[in-house]
Amino acid sequence: MLIAHISDTHGSKCEIPDADILIHTGDIIPGRGYLQDLHKFEAWMKELPHKHKIFVPGNHDGIVGLFRNEIKGILSSVHVLIDELIVIEGVSIWGTPWSLPFSNWYFMKNEWQLQELYSKIPEGTHIIASHGPPHGTCDLVEGINVGSLALRETILRVYPKAVLCGHIHEGYGKDYVHGVPVYNSSHFNEVYAPANNAQLIEI
Repeated sequence: MLIAHISDTHGSKCEIPDADILIHTGDIIPGRGYLQDLHKFEAWMKELPHKHKIFVPGNHDGIVGLFRNEIKGILSSVHVLIDELIVIEGVSIWGTPWSLPFSNWYFMKNEWQLQELYSKIPEGTHIIASHGPPHGTCDLVEGINVGSLALRETILRVYPKAVLCGHIHEGYGKDYVHGVPVYNSSHFNEVYAPANNAQLIEI
């Protein structure tokens, strides 16, 4: 199974390599967003040839929460995952939109709240798709680790085949949590310019 992963596109399009599944781990919106931004994202997704497409919202995607009841109709070409599991061709994927609090954004919770949410992720889940990164991996901002300890502990409990994230633009790349590969595929860099490519993950 080949997975193309991208995150933090902030209203822009980018080249996505062919794969069985496309996973976008959030921040499709520039700024705080409007309904038209969701329609723009949906139009882009419809252009792409991937058989399966998954979207996990991020802290810029509060508009998704505002239209939670209608979102499956608005984003009809993607599976929107908000703390839920999907199984595609035998591969189980848990999508979770949260990151740690900063400023006045969306989909943010404290560590103890995250610990409760992540406790629902079943052991043996193949992929955790999270907007925020785990603590100590793909999460450095000015030399400080800003990722979630609760997510890191969850990785050690679930032991997935891969963790996909974004949120921290400076953290683009691949690293490991005790042997579990973590991919941060933020398309935008730290100065909010499109700079990084999607990453391919084979499961």
